[in-house]
Amino acid sequence: QADRERLEETGQQEKTEQRLADDFLQLHSEFPDRFVYFKDVPSAVVESAVRENLPLLDAYLRYQHREARRAAAQQARQAEAAARSAGSLSGMQHSPDTELNSFEQAFNTALR
Repeated sequence: QADRERLEETGQQEKTEQRLADDFLQLHSEFPDRFVYFKDVPSAVVESAVRENLPLLDAYLRYQHREARRAAAQQARQAEAAARSAGSLSGMQHSPDTELNSFEQAFNTALR
C-alpha cells in the first residue's frame, strides 16, 4: 500500500514537473528577455502555479499585477506622507542642490 501511494505521488510529481516545463516554454515565448532559464521565474510564481494548479504564465501575470498594486500603494503612501510633511525646518528657501549649482556657476564664471 505504501509503495503504491509513493508511486502515485511520484507520478503526480512527474506530471507537475512536465506541466511546469511546458508552461515555462510558453512563458519564455511571451517574455524571452525576462525568462531565459527556469530559475529566472520567481519562486512565488512557481509555488502559486503548483498550489493553485495554474499555468506559469497566468501565475506570473497575477504576480506582476500584485507587485504593481503593491508598488502603487507604496507610492501613494509616500506621496501622502510628503504632502503631510511640514517641509524643511532649516529655514532654507532653496534646496541645497540649487544653492550648490549657483555657487558652481559663480565659481566657474570667476575662473574665466
